[in-house]
Amino acid sequence: MRNMLKNLCLILGFGLTATVTAAVGCGSDQTGTPTSASSGTGGSGGTGGSGVGGDLGFPDAGDDAPLTADAACAVSGVEANFQLRPIDIVFTIDNSGSMEAEIVSTKKNITDNLAAVLDANKIDYRVIMLSQYGNLVPGSDTIQKICVSSPLGSASCEPLPAKPTDNPPRFYHYSARILSTDSLCRILDTFDGTAPDDYKTYPEGWKQLLRPESFKVFVEITDDLVDCTTKSATPITFKDNDVIADGEAVAVQFDQALRSLAPEYFGTEQQRNYTFFSIVGLRENMPVDAPYPPDAPIIEKQCPTSVSQGVGYQALSKLTGAGRFPVCQDAAYNVAFQKIAETAIVGAKATCEFDVPPPPQGQTLEDAVVKYTPSNGDPPQQFEKVADASACTPTSYYVEPGQLRLCPEVCKLVQADNTAKIEILFVCNSQAN
Repeated sequence: MRNMLKNLCLILGFGLTATVTAAVGCGSDQTGTPTSASSGTGGSGGTGGSGVGGDLGFPDAGDDAPLTADAACAVSGVEANFQLRPIDIVFTIDNSGSMEAEIVSTKKNITDNLAAVLDANKIDYRVIMLSQYGNLVPGSDTIQKICVSSPLGSASCEPLPAKPTDNPPRFYHYSARILSTDSLCRILDTFDGTAPDDYKTYPEGWKQLLRPESFKVFVEITDDLVDCTTKSATPITFKDNDVIADGEAVAVQFDQALRSLAPEYFGTEQQRNYTFFSIVGLRENMPVDAPYPPDAPIIEKQCPTSVSQGVGYQALSKLTGAGRFPVCQDAAYNVAFQKIAETAIVGAKATCEFDVPPPPQGQTLEDAVVKYTPSNGDPPQQFEKVADASACTPTSYYVEPGQLRLCPEVCKLVQADNTAKIEILFVCNSQAN
């Protein structure tokens, strides 16, 4: 006779960094007596091993009575403290002569409305400036340079120091000229030092300034389109032609190239670890300081002082879930930089997607319990499973192939509580003859 033994076989403790600290499975002998299984360690960023296909066979909400940790035949885990992830912000600024007003506004707002917001929220951040170092030449129609002074930078820019003065761990300047249309190529070429910085300060490129565990945020500031070819052994050409389809192709090309360079920094197609903001030549929203959100269409019209609407950059912002702002509205950069800071803070918070670990040998995963313990002492809450995202409620989660996802309102609840605890308990089916 064949019977099914249901065991609560895995318990995973997640902190705000979504690190899986331990997982222990349950087994059974031929009489159905539970036996302990070997333990395994998961990874970071919400992963806990390779996913399991399908919907894992989990029953829909309401099929079974609520499950508790008391039902576990073996439990092992160290509960992680909730901690905000660090953020690395990479600014890429066009040095062409038309960018004078934009660079002036960037110099002011990068401290007052980006760094100040991150400091107020106690975020561990660093800013990497990828643009040519120097002072502006008012009225010049040649190259416009940038120097970031204290308190974000480490010194005054008047008089200009002989070379960039970094301010570890908050600010680093990788000096490299960015022309009107080559930002994406310069990002890739300077990453590993293929195109060295002007002062030979970082022989391994700006990648040596990144932290593997950080969430990466790109901020592109230009008034032109995308048209360049990389200097890599296998050159890549990016050209958006001011055409939406070509811009979308550029976004896919760049995304693949960036992730291929360093997946440990930038993630995978399924779980990117970066976002790409565009301050480019698109027509202003209404009101003029309002960003275009990721779900807004690519804007085909440009703002008055720009050369192009930057459809390639816009497509990258949409692909990575970031906002877009008009470069012409330099007087409204305070709002743009505040919005970028706010989004970066969200990126530092808890993931709401968790890879499902493989079950112990000879078993299948049948169900899961998601338990949230607030940091203010309120009673723990247990969330229920729903069929899919369309069925989400304020107290539910759903399962897709290989992933367990918190519903939007649950996600907001968890992300707002920086010292709470999330536990995910998986239920296995063991078969005995």
